[in-house]
Amino acid sequence: MKDSPTELLFEAIISVMSGGFWLGQTLVSDLMGLVRSLSQSPSGSGAKPTLSLTPREREVVKLVIASHTNRQIATMFSVSEETIKHHLTRMFQKVGASNRLELAMKATKSGFAASADLTASVR
Repeated sequence: MKDSPTELLFEAIISVMSGGFWLGQTLVSDLMGLVRSLSQSPSGSGAKPTLSLTPREREVVKLVIASHTNRQIATMFSVSEETIKHHLTRMFQKVGASNRLELAMKATKSGFAASADLTASVR
C-alpha cells in the first residue's frame, strides 16, 4: 500500500523483481478467507471434483502450484510466455477460477496435484 513504510516497499519491490511474490497484510487476510471457504465447501458425495484439463494443462498447473512464474514455465517448455498465458486463460475458464491462486486451490482440492510429482517432467 502507498502508506506502507519505505522499508516494506523496498522489500516488496526486491521480492517481486527477483521473481518472488509479495502479499500485504490485507491480502493475506483475504487469502486466508478464501482458503477457509474452499476448505469448508460441502461435498455431497465425499468425492473430489475432477478437472477436465489436458495433459499439458495439468503439467502447467503443477508448476503453478509449485510457484513457478509464467516466464519460468515458458522456458521449461520452450514456448513463449504468451502460450503459457493462453493455457492459463483456458484453465481459468474450465475450472471457474479467476486467478492463479484459485486455480492452484481448485487443482489441489481436486486431488490430482497431491498425487503428482510437482516437479513435473518437462519435455
